[in-house]
Amino acid sequence: MSKVAVVVLADLEEGGLGLPSAIDHSLDGRPVLAWTLDRARQVRSASQCAIVYPSTQDEARIIGLAGEAGAKCPLFPFERVEDSYKPSRLMTRRWSMRHWRGGLGGACIFDELLPAKPLLDAADHLKVDALLVVRGDWCLMDPAISDAVIERYRTAPDHFGMVFTQAPPGLCGMLIRRDVIENLVKEPSGTVGSMLTFRPASGRGDPIGLDVCVHIDAQVRSNTERWIYDAARGREQIERLIAARPEDWSKLSTLELARVHRGVALNHPPRAPSHVTFELTTRRRVRGIAAGLYDSTPSEAEQLLEAAPIEASPRVIERILTELARIPDAVLVLGGRGDPLLHSDVGGVIERARRLGLTRIGIETDLLDIEPGRLEQLIELAPDVVLVRLNADRAGTYTQMAGVDRFAEAMGGLEKLVKLRNQAWNAGRLDRGVPWIVPRCIRVRDTMADIEHFFDRWTHYLGHAVIDPAPVRFEDGDVHGWDEIERGGVIHVSPPESVRLASATDRLTVLADGSLPLWSPTGPCRPAISLLKSSFSAAWPDLVSARHQACRAAAEPICRVA
Repeated sequence: MSKVAVVVLADLEEGGLGLPSAIDHSLDGRPVLAWTLDRARQVRSASQCAIVYPSTQDEARIIGLAGEAGAKCPLFPFERVEDSYKPSRLMTRRWSMRHWRGGLGGACIFDELLPAKPLLDAADHLKVDALLVVRGDWCLMDPAISDAVIERYRTAPDHFGMVFTQAPPGLCGMLIRRDVIENLVKEPSGTVGSMLTFRPASGRGDPIGLDVCVHIDAQVRSNTERWIYDAARGREQIERLIAARPEDWSKLSTLELARVHRGVALNHPPRAPSHVTFELTTRRRVRGIAAGLYDSTPSEAEQLLEAAPIEASPRVIERILTELARIPDAVLVLGGRGDPLLHSDVGGVIERARRLGLTRIGIETDLLDIEPGRLEQLIELAPDVVLVRLNADRAGTYTQMAGVDRFAEAMGGLEKLVKLRNQAWNAGRLDRGVPWIVPRCIRVRDTMADIEHFFDRWTHYLGHAVIDPAPVRFEDGDVHGWDEIERGGVIHVSPPESVRLASATDRLTVLADGSLPLWSPTGPCRPAISLLKSSFSAAWPDLVSARHQACRAAAEPICRVA
């Protein structure tokens, strides 16, 4: 029978996202690492449970944090390896930290367990055929699901190089066979996520439909939290779970955890949004459907384009960035209804955001009428992501969507942007992999013939592409914009309640005049509060309450149009 060891990565300096390690923090009276080891040792199908840690760190301290459970686990120190791909890996995960997969380039939670060399050394040291790997701050990992993963592997060990589940981050580790680990060592640019990504162009089906995926309850699968004690939101949710079930939180199954969390999330939403879109300007060169369906109806977009453009003032910019800097792990996307590259000082905004400590910055653009030198400036400022609102794979589709015949200009801007980034990589001015350049296309009738080629083309050339759903706005318990959606030929299906509620407590748009619009499941609607007269912390509870009401009003039935 194939031997499998559970390996717990214990790093006193940093966690899987590159954030400061919290395995030595006290959680309900014990170190986080001790809670993780308690659950790891309950995995009955494993031959042993081991602690793997960097050789430069204090073994005695790790033993002390491991507690009684750790005393029964062998320790294996590993030498740190040079990992030039680490910045790119960390960035892709920080943009999708609450999801087990679906990040840029297919990044998944298991990529937080790389680099692979320490895992290979651990497998050889422990003399096992495969490892089930978790990090020391995964204090809610489920032993029962872990057993199911190992047992699935043992049904065909020569066939299964990896076995995984769709569990939210932190609830189950990845089983990976030794030879697969060895391949990752030989190709350090490779990721686990790239092996678990649906690639239709290559004829590879989605692995979640294959036997390598152990299926779990839908209530667990649809939970959208990060159950890892590292980023601020994850810590907050775990601490609220403990407060809700102080007597048995550490014994909860993942299904029980998901049910308890639903009640906790409704009554105690996070204290601030983690993903904020800031509309630097309403100035934009695109018209037509593409200008309307991202954040408003076409009629509203036409009125916006005909009106005098609004540009965020220095006062509004400073207030927004200062507020955002107080939110741990905040994502800032410069976008909204306008094109931020048309703002007079977009470079200064990015530089100011960096000085205030904002580390996750993205920007949306149409790449039309860009001033000379601005793309060069953008690359040197190195935002994490540049989202290109292309919305077509052919010139005719672009003209129909954008209302202007400028497809060649948009494509030329995209090609120049990629060339400038690659030159910066080769000259060593930027970490390889940053920034990601991601073309986007909205899914409506006019783009349906383009979408397959669009996705395959840009996934092949740039590693990632985004297909956006056609937005629908819910306001005052009713649906707005169905006439536009029907004209676009796409039926809107409401996402699961857990997804709607998670988005309601996660995302916020700030308009160019500093107002915070009331959220709807796919975009902002009427302005609600001015940030010049309030703050995120003061406005957020009221906004979340209104959003929850909108979510419930939009919930029945799941498909509002037939």
